[in-house]
Amino acid sequence: LLPTIGRIEESVGAVAGLLNAVLDFSKITMGAIEPKIEPVSTVELFRHMNPQMAPVARARGIELRFESDEHWVSSDAALLERILRNLVQNAIRYTDRGCVIVRAQ
Repeated sequence: LLPTIGRIEESVGAVAGLLNAVLDFSKITMGAIEPKIEPVSTVELFRHMNPQMAPVARARGIELRFESDEHWVSSDAALLERILRNLVQNAIRYTDRGCVIVRAQ
């Protein structure tokens, strides 16, 4: 029963993430959301994401590592984090064993 519940929770999370991404894209396309482009530190972005994502990886027996020297990108910080979070969640979800490394170079 517990593995089934876990798979259901993963599926619901995946669908919710996809729906949010589609809604965000629609809002941007319609002009309802105006991306706020500013300098974003990859080190700070990773530092913010790690405590949120690491427990998810550990629960699946996966090592998660964020690696970055001090780099800056021009982006909307919230939208960039959402994109990166989606990629990391998918990497964790579809990795059976080993490690997921997120690296900014």
